[in-house]
Amino acid sequence: MIRTLMISLAALAVASPALASDLAYRHDRNDGPSLLEGSNGRAYWILLSECAGFYGAMANMATSEADYEADLASGTAWLNLAIDRVRADRGIGRTEALALIEPRVIQARSAGETSIADGRTVGGGTLTPDQVMRSTCGSLERVYRAQAG
Repeated sequence: MIRTLMISLAALAVASPALASDLAYRHDRNDGPSLLEGSNGRAYWILLSECAGFYGAMANMATSEADYEADLASGTAWLNLAIDRVRADRGIGRTEALALIEPRVIQARSAGETSIADGRTVGGGTLTPDQVMRSTCGSLERVYRAQAG
């Protein structure tokens, strides 16, 4: 399950070109879990888009109305961060930003749904795929906000 999620993240990385003008994540040992190491050098707007997709997956797979509402709101917040970042990086409008972001959101949502559907327990029941996604996105948000100011 966690292996499926990590393979899906790697596949997204290959399909996600960044430009020199894009603000990119630079991994530092102080950034926390090694979940972020594979994101080194990737554009923040791409990573933020993937978090939007992951939260969309969690909303789609929610087991309660409260979880659905919370995950949907989080996904929307991640999407808005991604839109703002790519617009700032590339000097493009909202429509162009959405066109760039949408495929990554869809891919991440699909990967997230597959991981969640594969099983709710990972590693002997200590982590679930949604916990891995939340942890990864939470760590990303912390370093992104510190770097982006």
